[in-house]
Amino acid sequence: IFYEMQNKIKDLSPIVKVDVGAKFEITDALTGLYTHSYFHEVLDTELKKTQSLSVVMIDIDHFKKYNTSKGYKSGDSALKQISNILKNSVTEKGILFRYAGEEIAGIFKNLSKEEVCNLLENVRNIVEKDNSIGLTFSCGIAGYPVDAQDKDDLLKHAGEALYMAKYGGRNAVCIYSP
Repeated sequence: IFYEMQNKIKDLSPIVKVDVGAKFEITDALTGLYTHSYFHEVLDTELKKTQSLSVVMIDIDHFKKYNTSKGYKSGDSALKQISNILKNSVTEKGILFRYAGEEIAGIFKNLSKEEVCNLLENVRNIVEKDNSIGLTFSCGIAGYPVDAQDKDDLLKHAGEALYMAKYGGRNAVCIYSP
């Protein structure tokens, strides 16, 4: 299995060079997404060298209620399914991270917020129509340097856009707007 994973990792991301030996330290065991701490490492690196990028914050709608009613095993399965759909849909354009619990973050280099929005809107529709999952997600997007000049403001604005999606009824993708 390890050698199979090594081969998959080599082609995993056009954005970040991954040390195969460190793969298990930077990958979430359940989802296969990169970890929260690795998100911050990659974002810090990319902000220093990239002229533009978009950050995405994704939250699975009503996940706690889903876990309570269907059980944690079903919740883990749904989280894994949604993570796989996202990963398979964005691998060529961005990199995804398990941010916390049912929250997923993404970094998309050299794509406008609008391009990322269109991409994630398509993924949102796929997840919504997948009856085997029975969940949806909300998403917020902010861009650098258009919306923020530093990491803290970029994350804050992506979070604000996510909350706009949540409070606007959920199952939506929102772009940060000052």
